[in-house]
Amino acid sequence: MSTFAVVLEEFASCMVGEEREVDPLHDSYESALRRCRELVDESLMRLAPTAASAEDLFERFLAAGPEPFIDPPGEEPFVARRYAWERCRRMLGPTKR
Repeated sequence: MSTFAVVLEEFASCMVGEEREVDPLHDSYESALRRCRELVDESLMRLAPTAASAEDLFERFLAAGPEPFIDPPGEEPFVARRYAWERCRRMLGPTKR
């Protein structure tokens, strides 16, 4: 049985090794994937109230949000930037309403 770790890396820094935060091990890839999505969603929710558009929210996320990834990666690795951009577009669309 494999276990998967969710590793958090900040976009703005060059964290390596011990400087990375590791979320507890998950028994399944799906569980680790859910946690990665939760971490990105939490960050976007904190940043969204002052964002003017999806693009603005995404830029704020890149500057301040975590970049979680799963170790070991699955066949379809989780890419935080891709997921965050999709969520930004769903949350705000091209302009804030």
